[in-house]
Order: sequence, then C-alpha cells, then structure tokens
Amino acid sequence: MQRESFRESILIYRDCFDCCQRLFSHGLLIHVEHAGSTPAAIFPLIAETQKLVLAFLTQEGIKEAEIETGQWSTTRTAAQELKDDPSLPRYSVSSIVSVTTHNVEAIQNAYRKINDLRMKTKGGVMESDVSYSFTGVGRLRAEMIAAATKDARNAALQFAMDSGSKVGPIRNASQGVFQITAPGQDNDDVLSIRKNVRVVTTVDYQLRD
Repeated sequence: MQRESFRESILIYRDCFDCCQRLFSHGLLIHVEHAGSTPAAIFPLIAETQKLVLAFLTQEGIKEAEIETGQWSTTRTAAQELKDDPSLPRYSVSSIVSVTTHNVEAIQNAYRKINDLRMKTKGGVMESDVSYSFTGVGRLRAEMIAAATKDARNAALQFAMDSGSKVGPIRNASQGVFQITAPGQDNDDVLSIRKNVRVVTTVDYQLRD
C-alpha cells in the first residue's frame, strides 16, 4: 500500500581548482597605443610594439595559435582639444593583442610582468585585463547529478527506516541550473582563478508500507 511521498533537495558543490586545465579558458588583453602628428609616423611604432608583445607572450609559454592581434584603430584629436592645447598629438593609433589559453601558469606569469613590458615598449602598452573562466560544466554534469541522486536516495532510505516504510520508485525529479561561482560569492568573478560549480537537484520518492 502506498503511503506518501518523500521529497529531498540536494545541493551538490564542486571545487574546480584541481580540475584538468583543459576545462578552463583564460584570457589576457593587452592594449597598445601610440600617438603622433600623422598616422604614417605612428604605424611603425605600433608595429614594433606589437612585435615586442608577441615575443614577450611566446617567451612566457603562450603558443602563437593562442594569440590574436587586432586591427589598428586610428583616432584624430578633436579640433577643440587642439585649440585648447596645441601641444597635443594630432593622431593616436591603438590595437589589442588578445590571448585565449588553457595555460593558467603562462597567463599569470605574463600578467605579473606587464609593467616590465610597458617599460620595454616605452609606454606603448597602455593597460591589460586578465580573466579566468571555467568551461567544463558539461564534463562534470553526469558526475554531479549521480552524486545528488545518491544523496537523495540515502536521505529517503533513512526517512523510510525511521517511519517504518519502504522507498518506492522515483515519482519526479528536477534539476536546477548549474552555477559557476567564485569562492565566497553568489556569482562568478573573472578575476578569481578559483571556481566552484553547484547545482540543486530535487527528487520525489514514493514511500510504501
């Protein structure tokens, strides 16, 4: 005879710090810019700076296939600004060198040495942005759902034993959204190398006498 049901919601949490590096995708953006009186005078400076940046990145262990050089963007100084300060350069040319890699150690080493690169390029490197992302939820999905289902069944078995009933089949099960978060936060933080994955699974079991 069917008596009632037992519903259990299980939060499964996984610290991904020790996961395979292939499950991460890290990024580094290096902004390059030079200014001068004409674009023709600036282009060689941008080309030389990009060359130094590429050499720097490969020296830090980043593969050429992981580096992308953006197009050059030319900006003309506004006439009013030149009127207010005639000493300003008339043009600036900028570009971005971007890196996407699984090699977190190379990204960290390069990011720590950006100030050295600024000096080497005589200010041609303006700023840099780093980001750390976890892209391996798909690889963890089956493992985490299995763990949640096991924990829910154990809870149902304990409840059934305490109430003098038996656990029947699953009546219903639902799975929440997999969330990637930074430690101590409710959301992800691209500046944090540590990532957690969590999901809530709810399982509804039949209970029998």
